[in-house]
Amino acid sequence: MSETDHRIQPPPLPPGEVRPIGGRGELFVRRCGEGAGTPVVLIHGWQATADLNFHPLFAPLGMQRSVIAADLRGHGRSLLPEQGFTLEDAADDHAALLDELGIDCAIVVGYSLGTAVAQVLVDRHPSRVEAIVLAGGEVAPRRRPHVRVMTGVGGWQGTFQRMTSGRWGAHRMVDKAVRENPDAEVLRGWLVTEIERGHVASLRAAGRAHARFDGHSIAERHDVPTAVVLTTRDRLVRPGRQAELAHAWNAEVIELDADHDAPIAQPEAFVRAVIDAIGLVDTHSSIDRRIAS
Repeated sequence: MSETDHRIQPPPLPPGEVRPIGGRGELFVRRCGEGAGTPVVLIHGWQATADLNFHPLFAPLGMQRSVIAADLRGHGRSLLPEQGFTLEDAADDHAALLDELGIDCAIVVGYSLGTAVAQVLVDRHPSRVEAIVLAGGEVAPRRRPHVRVMTGVGGWQGTFQRMTSGRWGAHRMVDKAVRENPDAEVLRGWLVTEIERGHVASLRAAGRAHARFDGHSIAERHDVPTAVVLTTRDRLVRPGRQAELAHAWNAEVIELDADHDAPIAQPEAFVRAVIDAIGLVDTHSSIDRRIAS
């Protein structure tokens, strides 16, 4: 392992703070941007953090509009409330965070597990969600027969990684990303540390919650502007599953030639795809507002 591997060099990140949210606990939140458009809320994936999934997006998106990104309960630097992790609580956390920040509604961008949280947020707090962008996600993980095994193994593997000092699993993930994006090597120490944040019991609970999720009925009940960023080489959430998500939500599709580690392995393409998707749903939202008025 090279000398560089031992250094903790984070990428540029906006200011962050731990905020209490209406008696529900505390979330670690980053905010940036002061654009006039609808604010954007970023919701990260399973066993990840907002920084890990969205660090390349903060600066370019913040040049266009206000951006809010919180670590999910029990993930990253956020605290784990005693009631544990459910998708419903994670969605309610974000609605409460919008209350704390004085934001009426937002465009919600979900990545992986964050797509399920975004869908539940639409269902439980429809007035708070102007549009959604769903990246690397699916509409019904529970319909995959092997998904419970996958999340169970992944949850316990994540627990084991956090109990050992070698961090071999995290290094393997970075190794894969570096093969596509050599620039990620300089971030290795930070990436490995960020990958292994979180409360292990909460991470396992989040995996179980995701494995039980089926958003078909939610998609049937709601009609919000939606775009899907479809990672065409994704080996974790296969492209066909992502296409099913797009069909369920009648979404515009933006294809991204990447695997599930796109934010690290293909950061520039990931940023372009997400910003383009936000632009699409924002345009549809503006049209809908004009028609309504």
